Amino acid sequence: MNFSELKDQITEEIEEISEKVSIYIETEEGIIAIHENTKRRAASLIKVPILMEGYRQIENKEIHPDTLIYIDQNMRVGGCGVISYLSSGHVGSLQNMLELMIIVSDNTATNVLLDKLQIDRINKLARSIGCSETVIERMLMDKEAQAAGLDNYTSAKDMVYLLKTIFEDNDHYTENSRLHMLEILANQQFKHKLPLYAEEKDGIKFYHKTGELDGVEHDAAIMEAKGRILYAAVLSENLFPNARGQRHISSIGRLLVEYLKK
Repeated sequence: MNFSELKDQITEEIEEISEKVSIYIETEEGIIAIHENTKRRAASLIKVPILMEGYRQIENKEIHPDTLIYIDQNMRVGGCGVISYLSSGHVGSLQNMLELMIIVSDNTATNVLLDKLQIDRINKLARSIGCSETVIERMLMDKEAQAAGLDNYTSAKDMVYLLKTIFEDNDHYTENSRLHMLEILANQQFKHKLPLYAEEKDGIKFYHKTGELDGVEHDAAIMEAKGRILYAAVLSENLFPNARGQRHISSIGRLLVEYLKK
């Protein structure tokens, strides 16, 4: 599959739902951009800039990854993750919180980090990278804040910029920090969207983060194969049931896999 075919088939895939989908795909042959700057509810994609701010503060020696954090009952929240199901009085390191936040999308770990790293500093980091649509307005699972109209947002293009900052050499991070973040993203446990149709024999490595809420399905990934790099962010909103969004994202993932296999 060549780039032109890839673009045509992706456009056809979302033709009937195009207003509800944002796509930004960057390859060595060109860019596919559909509503790429539309601000959408971020769901768990917002955990990527949190990870990045965590490593920025670690690099600056403002925090230490081995610092132990006691998580009592009132810090636990529902949704994704494992901490809320553990016995009371759980203790984990800051590094554990960063890993759990991404690998199993743990919401309790995320809120611990939001408190520790400070929301305004995470938002400042996103702005410094040029991600103008990415903003955190509330803690996760905060129903009162949500009822007051506060939410967390991003765009497809912003997500690719964030992932590129993790993957490519830049002035924001040392190579060591970037490799640590990539390792965490590579261990993501939710593989039912963009990576769904990838097989081991395809030789494609995914570094990615998913997100989901009621009617919201996202996946943003770095795909690496045989020295070729592809960045992809596919965000869907107001698609019910959620299985519809998952199906479209996994279908786009299948096309990306076929393209990289050429």
